[in-house]
Amino acid sequence: MRAVLGRHFLVLTLAAAIAIAGHVARPAAQDLTQAAFDDLKHGGFVLVFRHGKTNAPAGAPEDKSPLDLANCADQAILSEAGQDQARAIGRAFMSAGIPVGKVLASGYCRAIEMARLAFGRVETSDALLLRNFVPVAGAPAPPPWPQRVEMMKKLVATVPEGPTNTMLITHFPNVNAALGVQIDFGDAVIVKPDGQGGTRLVARILAGRWDSL
Repeated sequence: MRAVLGRHFLVLTLAAAIAIAGHVARPAAQDLTQAAFDDLKHGGFVLVFRHGKTNAPAGAPEDKSPLDLANCADQAILSEAGQDQARAIGRAFMSAGIPVGKVLASGYCRAIEMARLAFGRVETSDALLLRNFVPVAGAPAPPPWPQRVEMMKKLVATVPEGPTNTMLITHFPNVNAALGVQIDFGDAVIVKPDGQGGTRLVARILAGRWDSL
């Protein structure tokens, strides 16, 4: 009986330790995210965003193919929630006084809108287009997918000009292919280029954190 009680006490002790560790780890992770975000004030980082939530029904194709990128009616666009995510990003950067340099986005309407809502300006880049993009007849074709992935890796590894940070707004497959990470709508990955073609993943900022940064 004493052995049974001893084992029961040990199980409870381990459970309590795990619960306490979870409570300690969560604020610690939040502190690390805040510290990484604050470091952006000094410039020199590249942030890779997945565009915000869209109006595409679950499981349904997001876009027509072939696609005219100038025709937003044939594409999934930011939902109201996605627009709110973009505005929250803009508020976080503005309130923290973080210097924003180049803002590059995929040519899809949802990525362009996110960039404009968050940072007020945008340039498009073929390197950030979805893998399955097929242009309409007569429109210029982007480089093949493997080349686009390498182009994106080069963008991520390019040190921003002056004391600024570069913003890249793209899609899930692109982030996964170039960085090997999976992020949700409105999330971002902070990357530090080393100036010699290499990069270091610094932190991931979840979409739900923007309003608290």
